Amino acid sequence: MDTFDGILLLLYCKGDAHIGRIALQKLVYVAGHKIPTLEIPQYKLQYYGPFSEKLGRILERLVSTSFVTENMTPGGHYESYDYSLNDDGVDISNDLKRKPEYMTIKSFMDVCQETCNFDVAALSYASKILYLMADRSYDDAVLDAKKSDWGLYRGDIKTGIKTLQRLNLVKH
Repeated sequence: MDTFDGILLLLYCKGDAHIGRIALQKLVYVAGHKIPTLEIPQYKLQYYGPFSEKLGRILERLVSTSFVTENMTPGGHYESYDYSLNDDGVDISNDLKRKPEYMTIKSFMDVCQETCNFDVAALSYASKILYLMADRSYDDAVLDAKKSDWGLYRGDIKTGIKTLQRLNLVKH
């Protein structure tokens, strides 16, 4: 399943929850590890964890083609964004429900909602730990997370680990 379709189904399965730009980046990253047939763009490391410039461009394209609505809320230091499907996006997603990945994405989103309610911090911690596990053991990744410049603290790591455990992406 390509990234465009994956984003549409992730947003379709979120229900009424609010999902912003950073949270969506992390959801796609973690979903790509959970769902092997989901095509994800290349990610690089940033302060908030794995980030994909290409995913940002894909999201902009979905907004500009009127499949996804982007709502911006001005803030004191920065704006926040919230993404949802518009009618055309819902129509396409209804067709995408026939794809085999739909039930896996639905289950993935249900677990994320139950464990962290799509909290951007929890998703960032989960994606950081998953990123660190790419070439290390789970124990080494947790140790590296504690030593990193990411400012991860014991409670933060536990939040990320809990989400990953519920998704069966780590065992501990």
